[in-house]
Amino acid sequence: MDTMPTSAPPLAREVASMLSHRDLRREDLEALVEARGFRRIEDIHEELMFVTFYYISNALMDHLVTEEELTNTRFLKLLFKLKEGELYEFFPDVVKLIVDKQLSLVYEDGEVSKDESLHMANIQTLFDLSYEQMDDLKLAFVKKAIEQGSDIEKLDTAHKDLMKE
Repeated sequence: MDTMPTSAPPLAREVASMLSHRDLRREDLEALVEARGFRRIEDIHEELMFVTFYYISNALMDHLVTEEELTNTRFLKLLFKLKEGELYEFFPDVVKLIVDKQLSLVYEDGEVSKDESLHMANIQTLFDLSYEQMDDLKLAFVKKAIEQGSDIEKLDTAHKDLMKE
């Protein structure tokens, strides 16, 4: 993991540094938590979500999600005791910002290829989004593509609001 920005919470930077220098085990994380005056991993929940967001953001810089990145993200969530859907539940604006950047690239040509559809499914997995949540995040991009003349059948959506029209 790259060095986190100095604006990141100090504890998040410390955890990221530990991750980048060796395999971080649950015991290492628990020792760090205790050394910093906390009782449980859950007590530094926000900092650990910050590290997870940072990892995902870096993974998406090339606009691809590899199996290794999916596995690493699952590992971080388990290590950090993050529950399914918590990233979106606690920080929906951050998730939306990251996902929007990816979706703008997917929809820029007005149709979604099989590879792009797989990429969106991987993004959905990274953030533990439900199908409906992902479709809601795609909605503005799909509407724009339709307004610009794209065929809805080529846009990888079944959004309930669009299917009524």
